[in-house]
This record gives sequence, C-alpha cells and structure tokens, in this order.
Amino acid sequence: MTRNITEDELAFAERLLVGVSGATRSLLTISNYEESIQSSLAILGEATQVDRVYVFRFHIHPAKKFPLMSQKWEWVRHGINSHIDNPELQNLPILDVCPRWHEILSVGQSISGVVDTFPEQEQAILKPQNILSLVVVPIMIQDECWGFMGYDDCQNGHYWTRSEVAVLEAIAHSFGGAIARNDAEENLKEANEVLTRQTRELLKAQEEANQANRAKSMFLASMSHELRTPLNGILGYTQILQRTSVPESNEARGIEVIHQCANHLLTLINDILDFSKTENDHITISPVSVNLFLFLNEIADICQLQSNQKKTFLRRDFSPELPIKVSVDAKRLRQVLLNLLSNAIKFTDAGQVTLSVVLEKNLETRHLRSPFARIQFAVVDTGIGISSQDMERIFYAFEQVGDLRRKAEGTGLGLNISQRILSAMGSSIQVESRVGAGSIFSFTLDLPIIENQTKLLSTLAEETCLVDCTEKNVCVTSFGSDAYSENTNIPPIETLKNCWELVQSGRLKKLIQYVELISQAQPENAQFLQKIIGWATKYEVDKIEEFLNIHLDLSHL
Repeated sequence: MTRNITEDELAFAERLLVGVSGATRSLLTISNYEESIQSSLAILGEATQVDRVYVFRFHIHPAKKFPLMSQKWEWVRHGINSHIDNPELQNLPILDVCPRWHEILSVGQSISGVVDTFPEQEQAILKPQNILSLVVVPIMIQDECWGFMGYDDCQNGHYWTRSEVAVLEAIAHSFGGAIARNDAEENLKEANEVLTRQTRELLKAQEEANQANRAKSMFLASMSHELRTPLNGILGYTQILQRTSVPESNEARGIEVIHQCANHLLTLINDILDFSKTENDHITISPVSVNLFLFLNEIADICQLQSNQKKTFLRRDFSPELPIKVSVDAKRLRQVLLNLLSNAIKFTDAGQVTLSVVLEKNLETRHLRSPFARIQFAVVDTGIGISSQDMERIFYAFEQVGDLRRKAEGTGLGLNISQRILSAMGSSIQVESRVGAGSIFSFTLDLPIIENQTKLLSTLAEETCLVDCTEKNVCVTSFGSDAYSENTNIPPIETLKNCWELVQSGRLKKLIQYVELISQAQPENAQFLQKIIGWATKYEVDKIEEFLNIHLDLSHL
C-alpha cells in the first residue's frame, strides 16, 4: 500500500512539473496577452487535477484608500460553475473578508491545506463553493504582492505538500513577469500615443506659427517699403534745404533735426526688417570677391565721422600677412563690422576704438599656401565695459544695457542680427569685457583666398637692396601747387614700384615704414617721399595712387 502511494505522488509531481513547463512556455510564446494567460491556467488546471484555477489582483479603493481584491482570470473544469462574471468577487474589501490571507500573502508566503482546518470565518466563505482543499500563492512583482493565484479542489480534497507548493510558487513568479511585461508594454504604448498626439499638435502649432511669421514678414516687408519711400524723400529734401539755408540759423538747425529724426527712423525700419528676415532664417549668404584691405578701410572711413564727433581715436590694425582678395559676403560682413564699430564708439567716451583684423598665427604659414585663410576680426574699445550679468542679455532681441541716454540711440537689434548673420556664415561673436576698462568683440571666419600676396618682402632692409641708387633721378612737372617744387628729385623706378605694390595691397603701415627707411638711404628724394608718408597717415589712398601713377608706366608693372 505504501509503494502505491509513493508512485502516485511521483506521478503527480512529474505531471505538475510538465504542466509548469507548458504554462511557462505559453506565457513566453503566445503573443496575445489574454490568450497566453488563459492557456497557462488551463494547462495548470489539468496538471494539478484541480477544479478551478483563478487569479485575483490587489488594488486600492480610489476614495477611501483601503485594500481591495478583484478576480481577473479563471479556468474551471467541465461541470464546475464559473465565477468570472460574479460581481460579488469584484472589489472585495480583503481586510474584512479574509485579513489572514492579506497578511500572509503580502510578505510573499503561500496558504494551503484542507478547508476544514481553516478559521471558521474563511470556512463560511469557502464551503458554500464546495471547496475541499486549496492552495493560494502570491504573485510578486518587484517585491510587492500584486495579487495571488488560487487552486480549488472540489472533489478529492488533495493535501498539498511543501514541494508542490514551491513548484506553484515558481509558476506564480512567471505570471508576475508576464503581467509586469504587459504593463510596461501598455505604458509604453500609451506614452507613444501621447507623444504622437503631442507631436501632431506641435506640428500643427508650428505650421500655424510659420504661417503667422510669413504673414508678419510680408507685412513688415510691405510696410517697410511704404515707410522707406517717403522717408527717403524727406531725407533728400532736407539735404537740398541744408545746402540753401543760412548756416547756424534757426532754420538750418530745424532742418538738421528733421534730417536726424528721419535718418534715425529709417535705421529703425531697416533693423526691424533685418530682424524679421533673420528670425525666419531667411539669411542668404552670397560671397563675392573682395579686396580685403580696401574693404576694411572703407568701413573704417564710414565710422570715422562718428568717431570724430565723439572725439574718440579710431585705430586701424590690419595684419600685413592678410590675403589681398578673399571670397565673402561683403554686404553681411560690412553690416556686422559697422554694428560692432558703431556700438564701440557709442559706448566709448574717452580713449580709442580699434578695428583689428589678423591672420591667425597658428594657421599663417599653411593658409598662405592653401585656398582658405582663417581671419580674426576684432573691435576693441576702452569704453564703459559690460557687467557679467549683462553679458548674455546683449544678444537678446530688443534688449539694451547701459544708461538710458545711450539706449535711446538704437533698437537693441544690432547684436542679435549680427550674431544670426555670423551663425549663417559659420561663426559667432565672442565677448570679453570688464566694467570701466572696455570690451573686445571678436569673431573668426574661414574665407577662400582669391588672390594672395604675390610678393612678400621679408624685411625692410631687403627692400632697400632693391633700390638702384645709381639710376639717374629725373625731374617732372609739379603735382599740384603744394606737392613739391619743379626741381624735386624723383626716386628710382624700383622704389616707385615697391610703393605702388604696398598701396595696392592696402599695407599702409608697411608703406610708411618702407618710405621712411628709403628716405634715410635716399635723402635727395626725401621731399618726394614725405608726400607719400603724409597721405598714408591720413589713409588718402587715392592721392597716393594718382601721385605714383604719374611716374609709372602701369602697363609694365
């Protein structure tokens, strides 16, 4: 008799293990979540030879916050009443119905045995369902009891051994993994739906914003044209009236005020139109061939009047190693440099403003032989400086720092527009400043070289050696009434050629140094050479070219 019982136990254990393996496989391989649960419950029901297998989940009452339990899935053997649709098994207050179960299951332990051995309160619930024995195992997810799986035996009153309960606890963990995985997938699906909906809403909002921006741009372009046309007329007539009015009269002063106001209003309109274009990324960069030295001197000349009015010295510091011609959007670069120089002069009451343009030293040798030159542009002033808390604000649209008097002179758009332009050109403005000491605004551009220095004079001493001191000097007709006397000596042709080359390359500082050295070597030509120095110090390039042109046959240069 003992042998038969042992064989039955072994057979049950083997059937249970096979059932657990099949249930696990169903959970892992069946893609439909509900089908995988129902299939697994059916396999476990057959393997354990019970009459009912069910799953309850724990949850919290939304208002009163006490624990509830509700039946979620169920498998029943043929002929056994199903309770899956029984409303009495939904939202049961577990602390009232079976508090012992909640206490045991919450710490991850199982409940098993014959119903007759259970507390009377529990027997009153279980016996009306014809349950003779049962086992209840917790479903744990991340160390929290999600719910439980129950196995009801209504016919045999099977006694559950500890090893059998352990096997059922293992499959309960698999159920916990399947439930957690499905919950994560549902959360991800829900998040994706929310993200998709938000993306659609954002795209719709972006399109509406783009339409509004396009409408705004069209309005600004139209209005700027309508406003600039009469303003240009006002400016033109004020210039005519200024020529015919009596200087220093009330009429002249009134005309000057009208001219300044109209010019200021025109600047504001142009700034707003430029800002509108940059705001919508409508910045088109159109590089052209530019004589760099002439271009830079033109910009400095434009700002010279403003500098003279402020009695601020405007210094030009252009590296002689710069290429002669580069490819760059001259209009945009001029706009940026004029804005930086204008700001520097406006905020500098004493000292000087320097426009510095140099070929970066670490790339100098390579770039003289390569198609690109990395050039640093910098505007240095000795003005009021910028505090650290204002450093970022200066690039905001319509944002100005400083005293109210200076704020009234602009729109607060210049630096914002300049930064956007340089961004389109692959660069950005860098700022160094100290309150009371001044500021440095700089940026770097990689520019294609159109024409490089064709002749680099390594030292001024070598240049001196180019002069043919034995060549006979000649006399020419005078260049203007105060140029020099008709007996003035003319330097040798090679000296004139060297001067011409330095002027054409815009290297006026180098020209002055060269001419001063030649004057020492050729004292007899000093009067002629001093005229060149005088014009060079005043940046009067046209006069130097005209002066040299008289004495050179340019077709032989």
